[in-house]
Amino acid sequence: MNSSDNDLHYPNLVHCDIIPGAASTNKNAPPNVTISFECLEAMDAPLPELYDFHIEKEIEMKMKQNQDSSTALLTSIALNSKKDVTENFTLFQREAFKKMKSITDASDDVCVSLLSKTGFKLNDSIE
Repeated sequence: MNSSDNDLHYPNLVHCDIIPGAASTNKNAPPNVTISFECLEAMDAPLPELYDFHIEKEIEMKMKQNQDSSTALLTSIALNSKKDVTENFTLFQREAFKKMKSITDASDDVCVSLLSKTGFKLNDSIE
């Protein structure tokens, strides 16, 4: 890790120089320090405001809303597009379909296909 990574960053004081003066006669006293007028002015200047990322937050919120509405739309389309494969069946055919579905646990399309091929004879369809 670079030692400058741990340094504090003062944007108003970037171009200032602090020059320590000669040490005082008392070894416990701090050294004399000379600060230029520009540095003194920079220390009194207000710091720039922190960026609040309001634009990015708005974009993120809009993207989430769009994603949520897209997901809801796709879900509603999927739910509404699922048709009843037994809607044109007779009562006998529906009962055969339900029984085959409970026995084989196959998809609706597979059950309908097998039953149709055997004339809705359940035993022939299962074998």
